[in-house]
Amino acid sequence: MTLNDQPIDSLNSDPIDLAEIELEKGNWSNAFRLLNSADLIANPRAQNVLAWLYLAGNGTTKDPLRTITCLQKAVDKEYWPAMCNLARAYQCGIGIKEDRQAAFKLYKQVEKKPRNRNCRRQKQR
Repeated sequence: MTLNDQPIDSLNSDPIDLAEIELEKGNWSNAFRLLNSADLIANPRAQNVLAWLYLAGNGTTKDPLRTITCLQKAVDKEYWPAMCNLARAYQCGIGIKEDRQAAFKLYKQVEKKPRNRNCRRQKQR
């Protein structure tokens, strides 16, 4: 089996890592296919990446509602990067009605997580 003419065995066999390689190459459809597999449907990291593919319409049809659904699935599993992304979506009204209280609540949850250095509340405009 190959992926872009490379044997799968020569790559990291983690499907999310493979999808991220595809994303870096701009192969949105391949990344979407890998992330949307039955094996990863419950994986919060995969859901977080899928959310942004749906938001931009890369590799799939643009679908803001599915963006939020994917982020919420990851948040339900307490995946802090998705908490940051969903908070930003609420704060800026990206794919969902703007709700600064919901954004603040999520940002506060993230602050309690041990690895939250990359998530910062966006300054008010």
